[in-house]
Amino acid sequence: MLFLLTFFIDIKEEKRDISSYTKEKQRFTDIFPIIRGLPVVYTAVVLTIVPQLFIGGFNLMVINISELQNDPSIKGWLYTIEGVGFLFGAFLIKYIAREQTYVKWMYGLTCFIAFTQLSLYFAHVKWVSLVSFGLFGICVGCFFPMIATIFQTSVPKLYHGRFFSFKNMFDRVTFQVVLLATGFLLDTIGLEYMVVLFGVLSLLLIVYTMFRKKEAVLKGERAQIFIKDHEKM
Repeated sequence: MLFLLTFFIDIKEEKRDISSYTKEKQRFTDIFPIIRGLPVVYTAVVLTIVPQLFIGGFNLMVINISELQNDPSIKGWLYTIEGVGFLFGAFLIKYIAREQTYVKWMYGLTCFIAFTQLSLYFAHVKWVSLVSFGLFGICVGCFFPMIATIFQTSVPKLYHGRFFSFKNMFDRVTFQVVLLATGFLLDTIGLEYMVVLFGVLSLLLIVYTMFRKKEAVLKGERAQIFIKDHEKM
């Protein structure tokens, strides 16, 4: 059905003449000063690490919680509640968020995600784990569609291909690192201390992006000059 529906998609694309661009002008590394120089984009990229700390070891945590509570059925409930929460969040963010408030929403949602990580210290209590996964589902359901919009609208179209290639690589590497770290920490310090560690790390990332805000604004001005120079070329 999805394959058949693709024939009905009408995508309007602007045709661009790229024959004038040389390999030197189309370097992949050009995207890094753009990311560092656009405050909202840089903040969004860094804050995506926060939900990744939860998602990377999601399955391992579900299994561990099931063993902790000695209840195999809790795994199904955790997956279901998180999935329903994600769908609800994706529907909700469309009606309650505006582009002017995206940064505030990013900080608010990542703070809630950090809270859900910390709350899993009490994962041995059934209702706490269910509420934590449900709240996490709602938060990421709101978070990912919002940052996707930010990337589409804030990154210049000239750099879309390179930016999303970089973002894909960044997400893959982060996921693998978190997965390995989750497995190691579950075997060494246990679920309770691991989620506290991840929660504290998430809060530190949030604080870092807040303190970097002024510096990012200054770099944003330089990035705009960089973009204009490349567009003229």
